[in-house]
Amino acid sequence: MNHVVATVSQRLISIDRFEAAAELHEGIDDVQGAVKCYCLGGMFDKARALAGGILSLNKYVEERYNDHLLEHRNADELAPSEVHELASQQGPVIALQYAAKHAKLKAKQQDFVAAASVLAEHGIDPHPGNFDMYKHVAKQILSFSEAERTEKAESDLATVLHRLLESLEVTATIVGTGEKQEFEHLYQAAHLLSPTNKAKAAGLTEIAAKTR
Repeated sequence: MNHVVATVSQRLISIDRFEAAAELHEGIDDVQGAVKCYCLGGMFDKARALAGGILSLNKYVEERYNDHLLEHRNADELAPSEVHELASQQGPVIALQYAAKHAKLKAKQQDFVAAASVLAEHGIDPHPGNFDMYKHVAKQILSFSEAERTEKAESDLATVLHRLLESLEVTATIVGTGEKQEFEHLYQAAHLLSPTNKAKAAGLTEIAAKTR
């Protein structure tokens, strides 16, 4: 019976009939399967009601809800008022994971300044799965033209890379020597840009030129 329900449920999900799929799972007392179907269909109130007092399912529902917000709401509504606030209520690990997800979304939208700002404000998840995104954001900001450059973006980037390097020192994250050196070089480049901007802002063009 469970195999038949699973097969039919997958077919219903493939045609976006998530509620019908969830009800199938409920019919055989498969609460976990039903909750997952409700979440897939964006029916989070029903998923919460069904999850009841099961902590693992409650956590699953809230994580999927946060994902939904991140993927479907307008950028102006995302952070920090909703996604980051919800994530922080679930603890620092979840908060860092959602900071990384938000930054990935911004990077995908080619808004690298916003990606660095999110990470500088909400913290760094040192999971290796985020390394390519961190490097991509850093390289894009470091390659900005004079017209695109801002002191805040470069300061945020330096903060992000500094915190990442600190995290790699104090956590058990496995990172290759070459990759760590790449992050160190990116940090040094971002750090060196800061005095350039400060000198330019003060009108000291000669000093600004020397810091490049």
